[in-house]
Amino acid sequence: MTRLTQTLRGIRQPAKAVEALRWATIETTRKFGQASVAWGDVHRVRRGNVDVPVGGYSGTLSCFRALSYEEQPDGKRAANSGDGRVMAVEFGARVPRAYSILAYGQSTDPVSPNHDDQAAMFARSEFKPVWFTADDVLAHTKRQDSPAACPHRHLLPDGNAFHFSLVVYHPTSRSIPRCSISCAACWSPPSPSPP
Repeated sequence: MTRLTQTLRGIRQPAKAVEALRWATIETTRKFGQASVAWGDVHRVRRGNVDVPVGGYSGTLSCFRALSYEEQPDGKRAANSGDGRVMAVEFGARVPRAYSILAYGQSTDPVSPNHDDQAAMFARSEFKPVWFTADDVLAHTKRQDSPAACPHRHLLPDGNAFHFSLVVYHPTSRSIPRCSISCAACWSPPSPSPP
Protein backbone atom coordinates (compact mmCIF):
# COMPACT_ATOMS: atom_id res chain seq x y z
CA MET A 1 0.00 0.00 0.00
CA THR A 2 1.33 3.43 -0.95
CA ARG A 3 1.64 6.00 1.79
CA LEU A 4 1.71 9.36 0.12
CA THR A 5 2.30 11.19 3.38
CA GLN A 6 5.53 9.23 3.87
CA THR A 7 7.00 10.00 0.45
CA LEU A 8 10.50 11.44 0.67
CA ARG A 9 10.52 15.19 0.65
CA GLY A 10 13.18 17.83 0.45
CA ILE A 11 16.81 17.47 -0.53
CA ARG A 12 18.73 14.57 0.92
CA GLN A 13 22.17 16.16 0.49
CA PRO A 14 21.70 19.95 0.62
CA ALA A 15 25.44 20.73 0.35
CA LYS A 16 25.74 18.74 -2.92
CA ALA A 17 22.58 20.37 -4.28
CA VAL A 18 23.94 23.86 -3.55
CA GLU A 19 27.27 22.97 -5.19
CA ALA A 20 25.47 21.63 -8.29
CA LEU A 21 23.36 24.79 -8.52
CA ARG A 22 26.48 26.97 -8.15
CA TRP A 23 28.24 25.05 -10.95
CA ALA A 24 25.18 25.24 -13.23
CA THR A 25 24.88 28.99 -12.65
CA ILE A 26 28.55 29.59 -13.47
CA GLU A 27 28.47 27.34 -16.54
CA THR A 28 25.23 28.84 -17.90
CA THR A 29 26.57 32.37 -17.42
CA ARG A 30 29.84 31.43 -19.13
CA LYS A 31 28.05 29.92 -22.15
CA PHE A 32 25.10 32.30 -22.53
CA GLY A 33 26.06 35.51 -20.76
CA GLN A 34 23.51 35.18 -17.96
CA ALA A 35 22.28 32.64 -15.44
CA SER A 36 18.60 32.88 -16.39
CA VAL A 37 18.19 31.41 -19.88
CA ALA A 38 14.92 30.04 -21.25
CA TRP A 39 15.02 26.34 -22.20
CA GLY A 40 13.91 27.06 -25.76
CA ASP A 41 16.62 29.68 -26.26
CA VAL A 42 19.10 26.78 -26.14
CA HIS A 43 17.10 23.67 -27.12
CA ARG A 44 15.88 23.96 -30.69
CA VAL A 45 14.35 22.16 -33.64
CA ARG A 46 16.59 23.06 -36.56
CA ARG A 47 15.71 21.66 -39.94
CA GLY A 48 15.89 23.43 -43.30
CA ASN A 49 14.55 26.95 -42.76
CA VAL A 50 13.07 26.09 -39.36
CA ASP A 51 14.86 27.12 -36.16
CA VAL A 52 12.37 27.17 -33.30
CA PRO A 53 12.34 26.41 -29.55
CA VAL A 54 11.29 22.94 -28.42
CA GLY A 55 10.56 21.31 -25.09
CA GLY A 56 11.69 17.84 -24.13
CA TYR A 57 14.76 15.98 -22.99
CA SER A 58 16.19 12.53 -22.47
CA GLY A 59 13.79 9.70 -21.71
CA THR A 60 16.03 8.80 -18.76
CA LEU A 61 14.56 11.82 -16.99
CA SER A 62 11.01 10.53 -17.59
CA CYS A 63 10.15 13.47 -19.84
CA PHE A 64 6.89 13.11 -21.74
CA ARG A 65 8.60 14.27 -24.95
CA ALA A 66 11.83 12.28 -25.17
CA LEU A 67 14.44 14.05 -27.31
CA SER A 68 18.20 13.96 -27.64
CA TYR A 69 20.22 16.96 -28.70
CA GLU A 70 23.46 17.67 -30.52
CA GLU A 71 25.53 20.67 -29.48
CA GLN A 72 25.84 23.16 -32.34
CA PRO A 73 28.79 25.50 -33.11
CA ASP A 74 26.81 28.45 -31.71
CA GLY A 75 26.42 26.69 -28.34
CA LYS A 76 22.76 25.85 -28.85
CA ARG A 77 21.44 22.30 -28.99
CA ALA A 78 19.49 20.91 -31.94
CA ALA A 79 17.09 17.98 -31.46
CA ASN A 80 18.46 15.06 -33.46
CA SER A 81 16.57 12.00 -32.22
CA GLY A 82 13.74 10.90 -29.99
CA ASP A 83 10.02 11.23 -30.61
CA GLY A 84 10.12 11.20 -34.41
CA ARG A 85 6.50 10.30 -35.12
CA VAL A 86 3.63 10.85 -32.75
CA MET A 87 0.08 9.69 -33.49
CA ALA A 88 -3.18 9.73 -31.57
CA VAL A 89 -5.94 7.44 -32.83
CA GLU A 90 -9.57 7.25 -31.74
CA PHE A 91 -11.30 4.04 -32.82
CA GLY A 92 -14.98 4.55 -33.37
CA ALA A 93 -17.91 2.68 -34.87
CA ARG A 94 -17.05 3.86 -38.38
CA VAL A 95 -13.71 5.26 -39.55
CA PRO A 96 -10.87 5.83 -37.09
CA ARG A 97 -10.09 9.45 -36.35
CA ALA A 98 -6.38 10.12 -36.07
CA TYR A 99 -3.90 12.97 -35.85
CA SER A 100 -0.17 12.71 -36.35
CA ILE A 101 3.06 14.63 -36.64
CA LEU A 102 6.31 13.55 -38.24
CA ALA A 103 8.80 15.55 -36.22
CA TYR A 104 11.28 16.59 -38.83
CA GLY A 105 9.44 16.18 -42.12
CA GLN A 106 8.81 13.41 -44.61
CA SER A 107 11.92 13.89 -46.73
CA THR A 108 15.65 13.93 -46.02
CA ASP A 109 16.19 15.92 -49.23
CA PRO A 110 16.77 19.58 -48.24
CA VAL A 111 15.17 20.88 -51.48
CA SER A 112 11.95 18.93 -50.94
CA PRO A 113 8.94 20.91 -49.70
CA ASN A 114 8.44 18.02 -47.29
CA HIS A 115 11.90 18.38 -45.71
CA ASP A 116 10.94 20.77 -42.91
CA ASP A 117 7.19 21.26 -43.35
CA GLN A 118 6.28 19.60 -40.03
CA ALA A 119 9.23 20.66 -37.84
CA ALA A 120 7.70 23.86 -36.47
CA MET A 121 4.36 22.10 -35.90
CA PHE A 122 6.17 19.41 -33.90
CA ALA A 123 7.90 22.04 -31.77
CA ARG A 124 4.50 23.68 -31.06
CA SER A 125 2.92 20.27 -30.24
CA GLU A 126 0.48 20.59 -33.14
CA PHE A 127 -0.95 17.67 -35.07
CA LYS A 128 -2.56 17.24 -38.47
CA PRO A 129 -5.34 14.86 -39.52
CA VAL A 130 -4.55 11.46 -40.99
CA TRP A 131 -6.67 10.53 -43.98
CA PHE A 132 -8.13 6.98 -43.85
CA THR A 133 -10.82 6.71 -46.50
CA ALA A 134 -10.14 6.59 -50.23
CA ASP A 135 -12.34 9.68 -50.69
CA ASP A 136 -10.32 11.65 -48.13
CA VAL A 137 -7.02 10.55 -49.64
CA LEU A 138 -8.15 11.47 -53.16
CA ALA A 139 -9.56 14.79 -51.96
CA HIS A 140 -6.13 15.71 -50.60
CA THR A 141 -4.01 14.27 -53.41
CA LYS A 142 -1.78 16.81 -55.11
CA ARG A 143 -0.34 14.59 -57.81
CA GLN A 144 -0.63 10.98 -58.87
CA ASP A 145 1.52 9.27 -61.47
CA SER A 146 0.43 6.11 -63.20
CA PRO A 147 2.82 3.25 -64.04
CA ALA A 148 1.21 3.16 -67.49
CA ALA A 149 2.58 6.66 -68.18
CA CYS A 150 6.17 5.56 -67.60
CA PRO A 151 8.20 4.63 -70.67
CA HIS A 152 10.74 2.83 -68.48
CA ARG A 153 9.78 -0.76 -67.82
CA HIS A 154 12.01 -2.52 -65.36
CA LEU A 155 12.59 -6.25 -65.42
CA LEU A 156 13.14 -8.49 -62.45
CA PRO A 157 15.66 -11.35 -62.79
CA ASP A 158 12.75 -13.70 -63.58
CA GLY A 159 11.71 -11.51 -66.52
CA ASN A 160 8.57 -10.02 -64.92
CA ALA A 161 8.06 -6.30 -65.47
CA PHE A 162 7.53 -3.89 -62.61
CA HIS A 163 7.28 -0.16 -62.11
CA PHE A 164 7.52 2.03 -59.05
CA SER A 165 4.77 4.59 -58.84
CA LEU A 166 4.63 7.83 -56.93
CA VAL A 167 1.81 9.49 -55.05
CA VAL A 168 2.43 12.83 -53.37
CA TYR A 169 -0.18 14.35 -51.08
CA HIS A 170 -0.56 18.03 -50.23
CA PRO A 171 2.47 19.22 -48.24
CA THR A 172 0.39 21.60 -46.16
CA SER A 173 0.15 21.78 -42.42
CA ARG A 174 -3.35 20.24 -42.50
CA SER A 175 -2.51 17.05 -44.39
CA ILE A 176 -0.09 14.17 -44.25
CA PRO A 177 2.54 14.07 -46.97
CA ARG A 178 3.44 10.58 -48.13
CA CYS A 179 5.31 9.20 -51.06
CA SER A 180 6.35 5.79 -52.26
CA ILE A 181 9.49 4.81 -54.12
CA SER A 182 9.51 6.13 -57.65
CA CYS A 183 11.20 5.20 -60.88
CA ALA A 184 14.36 7.33 -60.79
CA ALA A 185 14.24 7.83 -64.54
CA CYS A 186 10.69 9.23 -64.41
CA TRP A 187 10.48 11.15 -61.17
CA SER A 188 10.80 14.89 -60.95
CA PRO A 189 10.00 17.03 -57.92
CA PRO A 190 6.43 18.33 -57.86
CA SER A 191 5.93 21.99 -58.65
CA PRO A 192 5.38 24.20 -55.59
CA SER A 193 1.76 24.71 -54.65
CA PRO A 194 0.35 28.19 -55.22
CA PRO A 195 -0.09 30.11 -51.95
